[in-house]
Formats: sequence, structure tokens, C-alpha cells
Amino acid sequence: MGVGAEDAPNHRDRHSGRPGDKYAISFRRQFLAVTACLLAVNLMIGLFARHQQRTIIDYAMNIYDTARAEGLEIRADIAELLKPGIDSLPLDSRINDIQQKMERLHQNNSAVGLQARDDIEAFSHNSDLLLLGSTLTSFMLAGLVLLVTLRMISSLNQRSSDHLYAALEACHRGSRCSTTSTA
Repeated sequence: MGVGAEDAPNHRDRHSGRPGDKYAISFRRQFLAVTACLLAVNLMIGLFARHQQRTIIDYAMNIYDTARAEGLEIRADIAELLKPGIDSLPLDSRINDIQQKMERLHQNNSAVGLQARDDIEAFSHNSDLLLLGSTLTSFMLAGLVLLVTLRMISSLNQRSSDHLYAALEACHRGSRCSTTSTA
């Protein structure tokens, strides 16, 4: 029995010209593109959520720092009033100025506090939506992995069945049947 070069397997191309192989290659490319897009979207959502969180923190710190600076200024003005030797006329005007500053501080803090609460509530809502988006893209990625795993198992089962069918067909035609066990 001569084995010639024409009987040797041809491995020029890893993929045969079968339409199923071309479909599998196309599916892998599409899967890679979809997976990369979902990962990019998930990353962007995470980065944007981090940016939103940082914005909330900066905003709250700015409000706190502004109120603290105004409070320290009023405290310094009050300490100035307690110094001995101040005339009563400028003392009355200074007390009125300090009282006006305190009222302004109270109004500003009330207004700013309410605005800050509204802004933080809006940021919180946006962060919740971003978390939902991130969770959805994570579930989609897990679903894609499951889909590919199922397709891979199905493909392997189909190829195994094809090889078994071809071997049985060859045995049926009277060709040489080989078994894996040797006596």
C-alpha cells in the first residue's frame, strides 16, 4: 500500500473552504467586535460614574470651605469688637455689619444647602442610572460568553458526529476500519 503525496493532508490553510467554517470565522469576528464594544461602554460608564462621584465630593467641599471662610471672617470681626478702647459709635455700626454678614451667611447657607441637596440628589440619580448601565453591560458580556461557549460545544459535537459518521460510512463501504484499541 503506497502512500503518496496526494494522500497527505493539505494544511495550507487552517480553515477549509466549507461555508460553516467561514460562518464560524465571521461569528468570531462579530463576537470580538461586540465584546470589545461592550467592554468599552462598561469602562466609559465606570469612568463617568467616578467623575460624577468626584464632582459631588468637590461640590460639597466647596460649599463647606466657603461657609467656613465666611464663618471665620465673622468670628474675626467679633473678636475685633471685644478689643478695649473702641468708640461706641463705630461699635454700633460694626455690630450691624456683623449682624448683616451673619444673616447673609445664614441665607446663603440655607440657599446653598438646598441647592446642594438638589444637586446631590440629581447626581445620585445619574449615578444610579450609570450603575444600572454598567450592570446591564456586565450581564450582556456574561451572556455573550455563555453563547460562545454553547456554540463552541455545539460545533465540537457536530464535528465529532461528522467524523464518526464518515468513519462509519467508510466501514460500511468496505474500506479499512480502524479501532483505537490494539490487542
